[in-house]
Amino acid sequence: MDKIFVNNYVKEFEIGAFQSEHGCTQRVEFTVRLDLRPLAHEISDDVDEVISYEIITEAIDSELESQRFNLLETLAEKIAQRCLMESRVVKAKVKIEKLDRIPGSLGVSIVRVKDNYHNLINKNELAKEIKKCALVMFSAIQNDSAIIKSWIAEFLKSDQSIVIMFEPDKELPFETVDLSVKKQVALLSMDQNAWLFSSLDERLLLASTKAELSWGLRGKKTVLFCPSQFVNKSLSSVPNFVDGSHSLVYWFAKEMQIKNIYLVGPNLKKNTAMDQGLNIMHLNTKDWNIFK
Repeated sequence: MDKIFVNNYVKEFEIGAFQSEHGCTQRVEFTVRLDLRPLAHEISDDVDEVISYEIITEAIDSELESQRFNLLETLAEKIAQRCLMESRVVKAKVKIEKLDRIPGSLGVSIVRVKDNYHNLINKNELAKEIKKCALVMFSAIQNDSAIIKSWIAEFLKSDQSIVIMFEPDKELPFETVDLSVKKQVALLSMDQNAWLFSSLDERLLLASTKAELSWGLRGKKTVLFCPSQFVNKSLSSVPNFVDGSHSLVYWFAKEMQIKNIYLVGPNLKKNTAMDQGLNIMHLNTKDWNIFK
């Protein structure tokens, strides 16, 4: 069994149920070890073929940003669950210690194993959220921060999982005949737009992998999707989307089993259509109140 781990990762934040622990921070140390299912093929020296250690630090940081915790036990459980969402992770051991409460340290240690029951619960929860999920594509012509801010404000108030994608910028710095280069530039443009708009609100979640998307959907998050990694690692046939990114949206919706798609652009008449088994609604830039 392969293993990856992070030892003695220290963060300072507010945590604890006692009154003396409110309104102040304390040092907390994390040690997390993950058991991985071995790869089915011989590993090369390619970093993309292995699970990054960042899965652990990102799990810790994301949970700390999500809420204030009273109990170390709750925080440990959340970190373990998030790590187990990664397909190759079969076991997570999470140890958390408070360093400032006593001369030594005090804390908890838990072990969680991915089993069929755990997978079934996760899949059922995810299926429910995917059924209600809205996939929103904003036209590149109206990637204006004031407009997007109005939409995002409504998204964050709604009790619904929402995945946002941005059309790539249409103009390239120079003409190229290489379609593969055009595709990569378009994908990176979509990633860039997601990153730019992520600064509008700290509650927005950036996602580039299926695991991150699944976690966001379960948590009813508003997710800004960066598609380049997802597309480049996909084993499915990706349509030619350089001349029109709607085909990429439809493909992605099918990959994630999302049914409800909202295409947002200027001067569009609100109407609903069915295409390839998808529920597609065209919306004007001022129609954000549909999510109220």
